[in-house]
Amino acid sequence: MGSLFNLCGQAHRLCSQLTSSARPRRACRRRPEAVSMLRRETAAEHLRRIGLDWPRLLAPGDAPLAAQAAVALQGCPWPAQHDPDPWPALRHWLRHALLRMPASDWLAAWQAGSAEWLDTWAQRHDHWLAQLLRRAQGADAFAPLKPEAALRPHGHPPSLHMLGATLAHKPAFALRPLWHGASAHTGPWSRLGNAAEDAPLKPWALLGTRIAELLRLALEGGDTCLDWGALATGPRRGLAWVEMARGLLVHQVEVDAGAQRVLACRVVAPTEWNFHPQGEVAQRLARLDPELPEGTLTRRVNLLVAAFDPCVPFAIDRLRACARPALPEASHA
Repeated sequence: MGSLFNLCGQAHRLCSQLTSSARPRRACRRRPEAVSMLRRETAAEHLRRIGLDWPRLLAPGDAPLAAQAAVALQGCPWPAQHDPDPWPALRHWLRHALLRMPASDWLAAWQAGSAEWLDTWAQRHDHWLAQLLRRAQGADAFAPLKPEAALRPHGHPPSLHMLGATLAHKPAFALRPLWHGASAHTGPWSRLGNAAEDAPLKPWALLGTRIAELLRLALEGGDTCLDWGALATGPRRGLAWVEMARGLLVHQVEVDAGAQRVLACRVVAPTEWNFHPQGEVAQRLARLDPELPEGTLTRRVNLLVAAFDPCVPFAIDRLRACARPALPEASHA
């Protein structure tokens, strides 16, 4: 599974393995090596998106800014799996190359002020990341997300059983999932551990949730900020979930009576929620004025992708408006 899904492959591998522990009377243990693997992969994914995707999406065509980000990323001590303790070096890099202040202080200010702090910090500094955030804020003409639409079924066992039943009986649900008949959004802002911090954030402020989670992962205790688990949703069905870099990942596997053969494997990744045809991104795209200048439209679309899921490749096609039929001349009678 980790080879098949090469975006966050370790998270997919862990989620797939957890489905086998989702049997009655079998505990789902949090193995230290799995904790370390998920922590490192998630931190590395956040670093990639911030250093590689944000310059491309939030400042398209600005080669000097992209070069600054690339130089900073090249000096980053990557949290590789073979390094026994990469976190002190990463905290040092975060302080000097990304934040210009201690990670713990930045995170405390974010927890107290979220979007207000992100704005204050971006206005206070002038290096590449602060410039990107200011540009993102300038492009944000969207409505805030509704906190109640944050996807958290994994915090309520009955909700997980309902999700498992829906996946088993409606296979197409995995491609176009809805929660309680409505769209839902998922990402670093919708973690179980962050529920008390819910605020109606605009898309540009979602970028701050990715920075904040990177800091949580790098600080002491970072191995506890991501949740996962599994449960049996039928006699031979196991459902597992993992909080991965892009949001909530769900796998459900059904095996035959001898547990020798997989009968069904259904995966619901964060992209299916956030880029649902009636989902959060689609709703905001539908409200964009088609007469916007090309540059303005591009910046707004790019911001949505950077905020919700920068891993997804996309292109912008502007369709010509249909010609209106000529109206009959008014009668003078």
